[in-house]
Amino acid sequence: MNAPTQGQLALAAMLARGGSPDGGAISHVDARVYTSPDRFVAEQAQIFAHVPIAIAPSALLPANNMAVPHDGFGKPLLRTGRRMSSSTSAATAAPAWSRDARW
Repeated sequence: MNAPTQGQLALAAMLARGGSPDGGAISHVDARVYTSPDRFVAEQAQIFAHVPIAIAPSALLPANNMAVPHDGFGKPLLRTGRRMSSSTSAATAAPAWSRDARW
């Protein structure tokens, strides 16, 4: 197990003395930030449409030539799997997310 960092030790000491990491201020976030349909659409367009999304662990596809559909992110995705042979170089193999077909 790793030892705590100096920053973690300093934070623990401050809290033990009754201090607060944020100076005691309490902030509030309007629930609409999490429930707004408009914000959902904006996040889908600005974030999830432009980055790879981890949709399933590799263990979900334990054998070669398996596939599983997923539509939880607003776009139909097909996660496909293949196993690399021990002679395949990891540097030349395509990353797992690049094998996901978007249709």
